[in-house]
Amino acid sequence: MINSLQILFSIASIVFAIEEHLKSAYFIVKENKRSTGQTIKTVCSSSLMTCSQVCMRHSWCTSTNFLKKSNEGNCELKKHKFSPITDDSKLTDEPGSTLQCFSRAF
Repeated sequence: MINSLQILFSIASIVFAIEEHLKSAYFIVKENKRSTGQTIKTVCSSSLMTCSQVCMRHSWCTSTNFLKKSNEGNCELKKHKFSPITDDSKLTDEPGSTLQCFSRAF
């Protein structure tokens, strides 16, 4: 009985330790839109997914503008106090551009 409890507590400790290091987020995507807010950093990115991953590495990043150009893409990392999705005045139409707004859950 004691061995079973020790094993159970060991497994529970491992699960909680793993969960502490996992990060997740969901995002809203708007095609042919871009945020006019301040760009903090611009990086070359091969895809929208890569652009998202770069943003996820920075805790301050709340949205991206991605524009594919030939083989390369332009990824703008942005920081907002409020989501640009809720404020249409912060959005402009731009064909080929994709806006992503992130919400992080830790």
